Amino acid sequence: MAASFLDLLKDRDICNYNETFQNFDELFMSSELKKLLIKNESLKELHLLGRLIQPDGSTRQVAIKAGKKNLDKEMLREANTLARLNHRNVIKLVAFQRIPMRIVTEHMEWGNLSSAVIDNKIPIPDLLKAFHDVASGMEYVAEQKYVHRDLFSKNILVDSNKTCKIGDFGFARYFGYNSKGEFKETVSPVTEYHTSPEARQYQVFSTKTDVWSFGVLVYEMYYASEPVPAKEDLLKFIATSFKWIMNMDTSLPRARLCPIKFHDYLCDKILNLNPERRASFTAIKHKIAELMTGCK
Repeated sequence: MAASFLDLLKDRDICNYNETFQNFDELFMSSELKKLLIKNESLKELHLLGRLIQPDGSTRQVAIKAGKKNLDKEMLREANTLARLNHRNVIKLVAFQRIPMRIVTEHMEWGNLSSAVIDNKIPIPDLLKAFHDVASGMEYVAEQKYVHRDLFSKNILVDSNKTCKIGDFGFARYFGYNSKGEFKETVSPVTEYHTSPEARQYQVFSTKTDVWSFGVLVYEMYYASEPVPAKEDLLKFIATSFKWIMNMDTSLPRARLCPIKFHDYLCDKILNLNPERRASFTAIKHKIAELMTGCK
């Protein structure tokens, strides 16, 4: 094992240490993840949901993510990441099955944020609270030195109490070994407009790239709340809007239902083309709290 570790480090400079240590999460189970390991007979599957038999004999409904062919390394890395995270606004890993590989998380009754908004389970007055939940969760993720890289509405899950939690950490990466708080990795963006300009152009990822994605999420959800019949054109409209601002270096038009002060903050401090000028998730959380209480 020592020889293998030294082989991984051979000829690598400090900028590549992050990539080296990521490899271990693809090969080994962390101590946190081992505590959640279950036997196959403890999990009763039904498509994406299931029943988990707990040590005391009781059962609970859970969500199940099954591994795909040749993706076991990625699944193990995601499970290791989730096992290290513990926050009310981050989806909770409740169990892990090794063979066949299954990531078992708490069940969120209302599905994803996009569906909850479109179905009016989260009406306009509750949107700021939902965004505050997401910002709180992302503040914690950043504090734990992770970049999510896939922050968009369908990866935000909602329970019956309207609590929003960040899910799907399949693209998440740890950046704690890099003093700059960033790393470079060639990866195809899930959606072009959700991915920040610097990530698309230079493949550089940091918490600031997640801040950009958060801004797109906010903008998208305000338009999803619009009582318009052409919901199927929503993503096309937003993609065109973001392509326009990135080419023209200008501000987005305000969604009718978005508060003016929030829109101004969104354009200036979140969807800024310069990552150095984007706010932290802590600052964003505090700003949303001010808007929620009517403070100026």
